[in-house]
Amino acid sequence: MSSFIKKDELQELLRDRLDAATAQDLDEHLRDPYLRVPVLELLNELKEISSKIQGEAVWALGEVKRRGCLASVIPWLDLGITFAQASGALSLRYFKESPMILGFLEKESNRDELLAHALELADGSGEAAPQCAYEWLKVLPQLCGEIALPEIQEWARLGMELAEWNYVLGNEFFRECPSIAKAVPMESAKAWIGFGMKLMVQNSLGKPDYIGTLEFFRTSPSLFLEINDATVKQAVIDLGSSLADHSPEQAVAFLAKAPEVLARISTAEWKIRVLKFGLLVADRDPMATLAYFGQVSEVVVLAGKEDDSGVFDAWFGRGMEALEYSVEAGRAFFGLETRQACSAVEQAMSGVP
Repeated sequence: MSSFIKKDELQELLRDRLDAATAQDLDEHLRDPYLRVPVLELLNELKEISSKIQGEAVWALGEVKRRGCLASVIPWLDLGITFAQASGALSLRYFKESPMILGFLEKESNRDELLAHALELADGSGEAAPQCAYEWLKVLPQLCGEIALPEIQEWARLGMELAEWNYVLGNEFFRECPSIAKAVPMESAKAWIGFGMKLMVQNSLGKPDYIGTLEFFRTSPSLFLEINDATVKQAVIDLGSSLADHSPEQAVAFLAKAPEVLARISTAEWKIRVLKFGLLVADRDPMATLAYFGQVSEVVVLAGKEDDSGVFDAWFGRGMEALEYSVEAGRAFFGLETRQACSAVEQAMSGVP
């Protein structure tokens, strides 16, 4: 008898909020009591929070059915309740936008697992957890086509750790995550985030200014996408991060140049060598590092065979000797027109005065 009452209650709710054809179609697809009863219970739980939110959820049920995702209705409503408990505005957005998101998550098993994971994120301890979980949900269709579920979950974990420290940065990370995950290897993700965090500066009031980090999250993936080798990407992150320790501006300038400079060097081994030697220069002076990096690809090319490092080693050694003498001398040497510098090195190597 109680099941019959619940069935009528759901039927009335559907008819009250939806057009007749949609309500009848949903009513027929929700006849199974193992589905019908929990759906009604969850909708009533939403009503206790807000009848407006419940109404939006009922409308969205029709969209979920239309997109072929009704099998995921229970975890979908569960997540909606968590959002509703956190923010009415957030839950209204969720019920309005999520049916389309579900439609792009084609595999039912993946869809349910991803909804469960989003629920876990939304239930996190941080105040910003629900909002970040929703931002994460919105980008899942883009991520699912690129990477496996375990890696998706690892990216989410990194984002939530960041959001617990700073909501604005965490939210931006989630928004940009499809681009980031495509360009930055997972094994380099923490180092990449660390690089970006070093681009924060203090404003005139002594408060943290996150603009540099936000721009890094937005723009650096396109730069890293131009670099194919994962080890080279890590070396770029290492050198950029080292520069950022001394000067965020110099680090940004280096990163902007990196893809173009490295593209002129044909082998990954030489690219890594160039970047590692750059770390030695960066330990002495960031500006000299930019001068070094601006000329180094031409030195490698002018040296001839890339398996012969003699000219490069001599050029680098002379530059470091100049840096030992003074920062200005080192900058001047590494900033010399490349042919002039290499000619001086070759003369020194051959003993010509």
